[in-house]
Amino acid sequence: MKNSTTISIDLAKTVFQVALFNKYGVLKSNDNWLTLTKDFRRLFHGAVGHSDVLTDYCEHKGLKRRTNVNCCDKLLA
Repeated sequence: MKNSTTISIDLAKTVFQVALFNKYGVLKSNDNWLTLTKDFRRLFHGAVGHSDVLTDYCEHKGLKRRTNVNCCDKLLA
């Protein structure tokens, strides 16, 4: 019985996350949420956001390269 409860809670969290992503236009595609939730740590190894925000962040930190820009452009709106 505990396993079905855990699955129900996990499913509810996932549905809620997708609803938030859709409401605020975070994702370019509804399919991207699965990639983001399952592989976030593998895909991103630093700051995450829109390319203009990453540019500002890197300038502020004195970084020469904007890491994660391609992944952010592909997966985020």
